[in-house]
Amino acid sequence: MNRNTRRSYTKHHNKLKKRTKRTYKYHNKNELYVGGNLLFDENPTGGRRHKTKTNGVKPMNCNPKVKGKTIDKKSCITQPILQKLKESYNTEYPATKITSTDPQSIWLDLKNRMSNCKREDCWLNVIKDPTQRQKIDKELFAPDMPEEWKKKPNAWLSNFDIIAVLEQYQESHPHFKILGPTPIDFDTRPPEKNGRCVWEELCTFSLQHYLDEGKTKIGIVFNLDKHNQGGSHWISLFLDWEHKFIFFLDSAGETMPKEVKALVGRIVQQGKAIDRNHPIAVYENHPTEHQMGNTECGVYCLFFIITMLTSEIEDNRIGKKKFKSAMEKIKFFKETKIPDEYVEKYRKKFFNEG
Repeated sequence: MNRNTRRSYTKHHNKLKKRTKRTYKYHNKNELYVGGNLLFDENPTGGRRHKTKTNGVKPMNCNPKVKGKTIDKKSCITQPILQKLKESYNTEYPATKITSTDPQSIWLDLKNRMSNCKREDCWLNVIKDPTQRQKIDKELFAPDMPEEWKKKPNAWLSNFDIIAVLEQYQESHPHFKILGPTPIDFDTRPPEKNGRCVWEELCTFSLQHYLDEGKTKIGIVFNLDKHNQGGSHWISLFLDWEHKFIFFLDSAGETMPKEVKALVGRIVQQGKAIDRNHPIAVYENHPTEHQMGNTECGVYCLFFIITMLTSEIEDNRIGKKKFKSAMEKIKFFKETKIPDEYVEKYRKKFFNEG
């Protein structure tokens, strides 16, 4: 979706626009409780959780690639980058060099000597090469929220916002491939494309090609507008070859459009040619309608694909929840009501506040 020309709505997305937000409460096993705002900022067992402080440095959301590799669970900095920061600092300030070799001591020295910095990404300013600094920033941290979100915290996600998040998961999970975000007319060949499709990767999709590359999980994000329109509703698809299923998610509860249905049909047929004994099953959340507002469809897509990939969610009653099987994930998206207020909070998990 082009954030500068957000003007075109689909019929059922207009339906969402007319609705007001609801306050959900946990009434049964198929509905998530968010009425008490317990997700992320409060203790799921009762009472407000003390916010984590790291001596004046605000913890950031990390690139998933550095998970388990940082010098501290509250830091996004890996040991090689910490050493690089130490060397850059010592070059910039030779009179007050950091001499410690212990990672924790180096981290504390950097924090104390750059006390004006409130986040770790500010420390990267000691690296004078802007290209290298930008590369390290992307390597360590989740994307920053767009400036627009400061005034409009529920602004629609653009294609750039979506791919910035999912590309990091593609890097952190070598068996995962993200395709799109693509307009819904990805299979067409408009005159201005000189014989090429709107989205070649989908128009010429080859399951065998991705399996040969070791990609057993594939996420696809579509926009219901065509390539020459301004953008409307985001929908998504997840293919899990290991567990032999495809799941289509439209947060508004609609069934898959004919364009997506045709693509799914091709993938299923390709799967049969590769493994006739284990056909790909197809699921969708229709008719379960998750989204009631008109702003979070892009976040639903991120939440869906990342949950399918990692098998984890933040549960506001028990903390982090790990799904035990593929079918448990399928039932979660197909049967459990996932309200806007729950998914909205993932904006502050997938992105860093500016």
